[in-house]
Amino acid sequence: MLAIKAGNESSFEEVYNRFWEPLFVSARNVLGDEESARDIIQEVFLDFWNRRESLNIHNLGGYLYQSVKYQVARKLKDRRLTDLQLAVVDQLSIDNLDTEQTVNLTQLNEALQRSLQKLPTRCRQVFELSRFENMSNKEIAEKLNISVSTVENQINKALGLLKSEELLIGLFLMLFNS
Repeated sequence: MLAIKAGNESSFEEVYNRFWEPLFVSARNVLGDEESARDIIQEVFLDFWNRRESLNIHNLGGYLYQSVKYQVARKLKDRRLTDLQLAVVDQLSIDNLDTEQTVNLTQLNEALQRSLQKLPTRCRQVFELSRFENMSNKEIAEKLNISVSTVENQINKALGLLKSEELLIGLFLMLFNS
């Protein structure tokens, strides 16, 4: 850290190369968006470099992960819930999780299922076809013999409930508290 504080670019590059990919993967898994994840990692490293002389860091990895965590939280607060964020619950591999994370993931899946059960039947059906069967709005409309705008309305209704249930916040905390 002393070399970086002194402006040693090769030391900074070494840190960047060591931490970039795991930080990126963590951010991408939560955001479901590679471009946003890249932007966040870039911002974190740029801020780190710009403030290097005034920082007093004892655990560099912890500092970088914490920085990414806060940037991701800010990004999530600023935008609506996306398809990939909801799907990430199903995409996480249980094999790569420790016992506590597995329990948390199970609880989140159960919470998601409870929230989905609160939806009216048609709304839940539309949402599940969209998010879990990866069908387009047009395909859903044709399958259920309803209009595309009805499909969109039902998806927005479901997303509103799930967002209000704060499932995304639980998922986010679980992923970054590993």
